[in-house]
Amino acid sequence: MHTGLTEAMLYIKQEMILGVFPPALSQNAKVYWSKVVQEYNERKLHKPYEMRTDRAEESIKKRWTYIKHENSKFRATVDHVVNHPESGMGMMALNALPLGPPGHKASKADLALEASALALSQALEKIMAKSQVALAKRDEKRRLKKEAFIAICLNLIKDAIEVQRMNVEAKRMDAEAKIRTEDARIVLAGLATMDDTTRAWFQTKRAEICARDA
Repeated sequence: MHTGLTEAMLYIKQEMILGVFPPALSQNAKVYWSKVVQEYNERKLHKPYEMRTDRAEESIKKRWTYIKHENSKFRATVDHVVNHPESGMGMMALNALPLGPPGHKASKADLALEASALALSQALEKIMAKSQVALAKRDEKRRLKKEAFIAICLNLIKDAIEVQRMNVEAKRMDAEAKIRTEDARIVLAGLATMDDTTRAWFQTKRAEICARDA
C-alpha cells in the first residue's frame, strides 16, 4: 500500500518534503490529491500488485500522514544511533586509538564506519523486534475479540432457539387445553333434552374420548 502511494506521488512529480502536507506547488490541493488517488488506483491494476482498489481521497491522505510519521520516527532513530552508538566500538573509544602511521589513517575511518553500521543494524533489529511484539499483541487482542464475539453470537442463537421452543410448547399446551375443554363439555352435556340425532353424536364422541384416554 505505502509503496504504491509513494510511486503514485512521484509519478505526478510533486515535492515530498518531510513535514509539508500537501506539497506547495502551483496545483491546488484538491487537484493534486485527485491526481494522486487516480494514479494510485490505476497502478494497483498492474504488476507487481495486479489488484483492483478504489481508495478514496481521505484514505490516501491518512496513509500519507502515517508514512511521514513513521519516516520521521525512523530518521530520528537513525540519527540517534549514529550520534550515540549503543554497542560495539564507541566514538570515544575509537578516538582514543593512536593515529598510527600515515599509511593506516584510512583504517580508522573504516572502523568508524563499521561501528556506526553495526550500531545502526542493532538498533534496526530492536525496532523490528518491538514491531513484531506489538503485532503479536495486536493479533492476540483481535483473536480474543473474535472469540468473545462468537461466544456472544452462540449465546444469542441458543436464546433464540429456547424462545422458539417455549413458543411451540406454549402453543401445544394451549391446543391441548382447548381439546380438554371441548372433551369436558361433551362428557358433561345432558342428553335427556337432546333429539335422537344430537344424542347419537354426543354418545359417539363420548366413546371416542373414553377410548382415547383409557
